[in-house]
Amino acid sequence: MDDPFSGEYFYRHLKSRNYANISAIALLIYDTLLTSGNEIAFVWRRKIGLGSILYLLARYCGFPVMCIDFAYNTRNFDGRAEYVLLFSTLKAVN
Repeated sequence: MDDPFSGEYFYRHLKSRNYANISAIALLIYDTLLTSGNEIAFVWRRKIGLGSILYLLARYCGFPVMCIDFAYNTRNFDGRAEYVLLFSTLKAVN
């Protein structure tokens, strides 16, 4: 079994997480495009109420968070040596 404090383990986990983020962003865009007609008919052409506000928050707040998370992880993905050094140090301390 892989040691969770090894740099290689963390590197593979970060790579898998980036692939999952890309998949989630693609599915969210696909879902948004498929359901935009219903959203216009049932949300935007009605009087704005609590239900509409909650729907829009749930629908559109997740996308920027996923994009920021992906951008942050991608930026750190190139710093592989830093993570290997960090987790090697943590392993030595434990």
